Amino acid sequence: MRRFLGILAVLVAICPVFAQQKPAPSTRYVDKQMNYAFQPPQGWTKIDTLPRPMIAYKAVVTEGFAPNFYVNFHGAPVEAGQEQKFLKEVEKAYKTQGKMTPIVQTKLGGKTAYTWRVTLTSQNAKGIETRQVVCFYKRRAYELTFTNPVAQHKRYDPICDKILTSFQFTK
Repeated sequence: MRRFLGILAVLVAICPVFAQQKPAPSTRYVDKQMNYAFQPPQGWTKIDTLPRPMIAYKAVVTEGFAPNFYVNFHGAPVEAGQEQKFLKEVEKAYKTQGKMTPIVQTKLGGKTAYTWRVTLTSQNAKGIETRQVVCFYKRRAYELTFTNPVAQHKRYDPICDKILTSFQFTK
């Protein structure tokens, strides 16, 4: 969990650095190693500097910040029946990062998933919101995170929804 929060902090801090990347083609992203696929937003740029298996895309920098989306995985397997324990740990960790909405059930790739938002309150991330979805599939916790300024979440929510709708598990 600390690793994930550390990665989140780094992404928030360095989003303006991603401005020089090339725009992503409008082709479907397929990860054969981690067995999932999704349609990245048209005009967003793939960030190639992150360690695998993490994958990220970002929008154009606006007002000093590049809204972004990434998929991450927890290193330890999540055994059947341990999902609620995992979510409690997530809730505990995120409540220290900012104001968190309740975790609610949703769907991702046709599977049961969980979603919440956190409005970050740390000095270097004030005014930034994350929208997160976690799905437990084949002992992995697939985490999708959308990060954007709070004032722009209505603009980026439809983009997030399209990615979520396009997300599929491939095996």
